[in-house]
Amino acid sequence: DMVKKEHTIVSMLDYCKGSAESVGMMMSKILGCHPRCEIHARALGRAFQIINFIRDYDEDVSGIISIFEN
Repeated sequence: DMVKKEHTIVSMLDYCKGSAESVGMMMSKILGCHPRCEIHARALGRAFQIINFIRDYDEDVSGIISIFEN
């Protein structure tokens, strides 16, 4: 988010549901996974998003936004 905003666990999980879990679901369809794998695809998408949040944390709290890096 470009707007500084605090999140709760609930709002973070809602964000994941609308973004990363959807990507997990689309990938499971593209890869031809059995429908019972959908719960795992959603969980994997959510896990990747949470890892991304953790990876970006230091940069986000420092207030430095760099779009182009050399």
